[in-house]
Amino acid sequence: MNTKIRWFVISVLSVALIVLAVVYLTDRFHEPEIGHGPAKEMTITMPWNGKTAGIPAPVQFPQWGRQTREFRRWARTKDVRNFTTSDLEGYTYKAHGLGFSTDPQDPKGQLMPDINAVSRYRPEGTIESCTSYNFHGPSEWSKYDERGNRTVLVMRTSIGLVVVFENEDGKRYKEWN
Repeated sequence: MNTKIRWFVISVLSVALIVLAVVYLTDRFHEPEIGHGPAKEMTITMPWNGKTAGIPAPVQFPQWGRQTREFRRWARTKDVRNFTTSDLEGYTYKAHGLGFSTDPQDPKGQLMPDINAVSRYRPEGTIESCTSYNFHGPSEWSKYDERGNRTVLVMRTSIGLVVVFENEDGKRYKEWN
């Protein structure tokens, strides 16, 4: 084989490998952001008895979930899709992605993932919490006991948070807002 042709083939292959590496690294490390920052638990004081109660933080799709091949594929296709990922402690996160939309507060109008619901399941499989999202962040979230019964429901309304406490039968017994 001619030396010039050999050097040409080697050069083309080298450039192709560099381009593939750049595409891979760009796909791996430039993924869209989701969520609205770290959620914090709140403590409220009950007006009827003066006691304090912890209000669960909204569950979010974890950051490592964005590293999965499934999420990166979704970032390219932008279709409606469900995601499932688990952490090292055995908790499972399930999210429902509606596609992508523009952030109304972003002047550039960049597309962002539209994940409208996230649920977290305990290692034994019972639901622990779930959150519904809208453009303003978490709109409603719930906490469940080990049997799967909802114990707290938090709703974000135009007048603030409404917190509903439920007993084992699912009946509302106290409300705070």
